[in-house]
Amino acid sequence: MFPLTPQTPYIASLPGNHDIGVADTSSPSALARFKKYFGEPSSEFQAGDFKIIMLDTVSLSAEQTPMISRQPQEFLNSLRSTQAPEPRILLTHIPLFRPEGTSCGPLRESKVPIHVAKGYQYQNVLWPDLSKRVVDIVRPLAVFSGDDHDYCFVQHNYGGMKIPEHTVKSFSWAMVYSSIAEADFEGSE
Repeated sequence: MFPLTPQTPYIASLPGNHDIGVADTSSPSALARFKKYFGEPSSEFQAGDFKIIMLDTVSLSAEQTPMISRQPQEFLNSLRSTQAPEPRILLTHIPLFRPEGTSCGPLRESKVPIHVAKGYQYQNVLWPDLSKRVVDIVRPLAVFSGDDHDYCFVQHNYGGMKIPEHTVKSFSWAMVYSSIAEADFEGSE
């Protein structure tokens, strides 16, 4: 779909819940389709002095479906190092855990922080134990996530390791409609 040539910049994709489902409700056929057209859902590449780690946390969150979670778990385990790893930046669809009501900072458009919830085809944050395992293995300098569709900044503290996480606002056409609808709703109160 996007052939790599010397003139083409590197293009990488992470699956989201709207692509393949999430956790135990992920669709194996949607995951296979994603791999066919966009490549491995978990990967790494070098960008200057940094190693960019793209982790398929949508599949990694499958607790009852090993056929879905096995590949990202093996990828995550391959990142373990007995030596200090090179500086890493983590990209994940689902944000790391934070307590309910954690502020997203002044740049968030919505007045509502990221809600801690999970349901059919969605999960708003990774659970605490999975977040800790990911951080313990990857040891990122920073995290970029995207599931929430609105900006959110959280400063995590994992055992004294301070890790900034930026949830990146979506630039989807659907969000334009969502923002208009939210403004209309707020204006009618």
